[in-house]
Amino acid sequence: MVAATNSGGRSTFQNAPGTRRTGAELSVDSRLGNGFGGYLAATYLNAEFTDSFVTCVALPCTATTGTGIVYSGNQIPSVPNYTLYGQLSWAYAPLGFSAGLDGYWQGKMYADDRNTATSGSYWVASLSAGFSQNWGGLRLSEFARVNNLFDREYISALAVNNTNLQYYYPAAERNYLVGITASYEF
Repeated sequence: MVAATNSGGRSTFQNAPGTRRTGAELSVDSRLGNGFGGYLAATYLNAEFTDSFVTCVALPCTATTGTGIVYSGNQIPSVPNYTLYGQLSWAYAPLGFSAGLDGYWQGKMYADDRNTATSGSYWVASLSAGFSQNWGGLRLSEFARVNNLFDREYISALAVNNTNLQYYYPAAERNYLVGITASYEF
């Protein structure tokens, strides 16, 4: 099932005659000593159409107007070929303190079935810290997080096959999250 049209907040879908997804994932999770930990995950995914088909590129979509050919071998839109995530964390158990720095990189994505529009690759970083305390069955956790640490501008989502060619949704600017959680175990 692929997006046929996307206009005015309304989407229609159609069946693609054939698709193929091949890829690989690799992750490493390690305790580095002295309270440090590291995590790294990488993904490669080749998602493509295996058969050519006709799709709408404008409304109204008729047999003679508003159609385009999607060729075999075109990439499936909104699927990045590459992603990479990494995190370095540190915890100091006597105080219940933990902190982390993480980064995410994503390769470009196509915004339409015909592969005529793309969103660029991007990377973002986040920083977090928090404390945890236990008193009998009561557990309290306080935390703070800064997302998009370097205030990068990037595309966070796509409206695939948008008939007005308005494919892109911008990501949030640098933002902050502060919270507290409490739980009690009987």
